Amino acid sequence: MAGGSPLVSVQPPEDQRGGDPPHLGRVLGDHRDRRLDPNCRPSLMGEPATVLRRVEELVAASDVVKVSREDLAWLHPGRGHERVGREWLDRGAVLVVVTCGDRGAWAGTRHGEVRVDAPPVRVVDTVGAGDAFTAGLLAALAQRDLLGVARRAALDTADPATIAAVLRDAARVAAWTCGRKGADPPTRAQLTALPVPA
Repeated sequence: MAGGSPLVSVQPPEDQRGGDPPHLGRVLGDHRDRRLDPNCRPSLMGEPATVLRRVEELVAASDVVKVSREDLAWLHPGRGHERVGREWLDRGAVLVVVTCGDRGAWAGTRHGEVRVDAPPVRVVDTVGAGDAFTAGLLAALAQRDLLGVARRAALDTADPATIAAVLRDAARVAAWTCGRKGADPPTRAQLTALPVPA
């Protein structure tokens, strides 16, 4: 459970020899809140073209998609992340977020796009930063009542200032995680009381 909504996590298949996976929309129907992070592992996942086809089927059935710029460079070499993000919105995603490391993050809905900078941080360890960003993203959306099937339309029409605030919250969680050793994201109390380690 996350934010009071059923959560289904789907990992793209590692075995690339099988047939096509069933369409996520047909499997879940329209009563589940769907969030996707492709989290690509090139050494395990086979040819990018094969993986891309499967990932984009999941994108089309997802509400929130978070992907790193590195993953997009592997799936869509030579193409800008903003262009791919817009295409994924056209496929059916409600919110697409692309993380760009120390260059911040980009997000798009069908009603607008925003970019935020990464908070300054003295980097100690980047392990877990992507997962920390995702956790921060979902927490920030839940805090603003933008998660869940019943809030899909609200997420779709959220104004750019709200989406930018969500991204800043998520980026702060990731920066905190990079500022200390190990995949050790901050607690809510630490985020509220202390600055990002610098």
